[in-house]
Amino acid sequence: MPLMRWIIVVWFAVIAAMVAAQDEPLHEPVEAVAPGAVDLWGMHITTIRAQYRQYTPKQRASTTLERIRAIPVARSYDVSVNLVQEQDYKGAWVMVNDQRVIGLLDDDAPEKLTIGEYAEQVKARLEVWLERRDAQKRPELLLKGAIYTAIASLCFGGIIYLLLRGRERLLAWLEKRNNPAAVASRLNVGGIYLVPYLVSMLSSLARLLLMALIALFSYLWLAYVMRQFPYTVGFGQRLTDYIVDIVTEIGLGIIGSIPDIIMVLVIFWLASIVNDMVKNVFSRIERGRLRSSLFDPETAKATRRVIVVLVWLFSIVIAYPYIPGSDTEAFKGVSVFLGLIVSLGSAGIVSQVLGGLIVVYSRAFQPGEYVKVSDYEGTVTTVGVLSTKIKTIKMKR
Repeated sequence: MPLMRWIIVVWFAVIAAMVAAQDEPLHEPVEAVAPGAVDLWGMHITTIRAQYRQYTPKQRASTTLERIRAIPVARSYDVSVNLVQEQDYKGAWVMVNDQRVIGLLDDDAPEKLTIGEYAEQVKARLEVWLERRDAQKRPELLLKGAIYTAIASLCFGGIIYLLLRGRERLLAWLEKRNNPAAVASRLNVGGIYLVPYLVSMLSSLARLLLMALIALFSYLWLAYVMRQFPYTVGFGQRLTDYIVDIVTEIGLGIIGSIPDIIMVLVIFWLASIVNDMVKNVFSRIERGRLRSSLFDPETAKATRRVIVVLVWLFSIVIAYPYIPGSDTEAFKGVSVFLGLIVSLGSAGIVSQVLGGLIVVYSRAFQPGEYVKVSDYEGTVTTVGVLSTKIKTIKMKR
């Protein structure tokens, strides 16, 4: 039954995507007056942007839709463009068999297009719609679409079946590997067997991947089926264009991000080189193999840690602008949220680090000395930035 719930969720998602694709706003400039779109059978014919006398763009679009629907069925259609210029306006008429159907004003044309060029585009779209309207009444085309739909549905069902069987086999294979004794030497950390947790994580990933694949193939199946019938070919084309635009945008984004990713890798590579150099130098000072007038063996370890942290913080700051998506509002919001969490959670740590640095650099006490701090007394074993350890004497009762 969980599978049925997934399929229901996927179908609702596909239907929502279809509605969103149908209502997707056109990539055209928005004027002060709300434009009116002329869409038929999921196909965009034109957009009315200008107001003519007392008629708003939406009213003009509604009248245009009525004229298009009222075009009588004929054996052939003579679609033409007639440029007109009268007293108070300049525009064009798209004619069908010498009848005025679509009236366009000069302000209806998008930027970088003349009214004549735009009218030719509208004419081509209207011709396509007339062909689809006539094809909708041809039984052989409907039968052909039904056959292709049946074949596509069988292929879709086979793919879903294979996905389900593949998921079952993958889960069964993971369960067989869920044997802590067999892999104790490799996946045993601190006496905790990681196999059950890995199996649970991979099972969840398999389910999520299955849902994503079902959603994808359902979307592609629906787009293909809708393109087989003249009445819904416009909706199917919109669905296809939508997914193609997403894939294209993601692909171009990945390609465009390659130089930035290389720059980030170079910055962190240089930071790792500097980090290794700092560790090498201060480790030698700490062991007494290298003497320096600036750093002592007692403070070398703390200084090394401070410099390493500063190097990585500096590299993150330098690499931040090159991280793909760092200029998006979502990335900035997440960065601010993480920064706030770190700021609130590290207030005590910062004060503890500063106190530890004061202890280290002031050389208040050294390892081997006997000290008393509050109610505790003992021999100092380690002096660190975050903690100083002392070995106390346990008294037997």
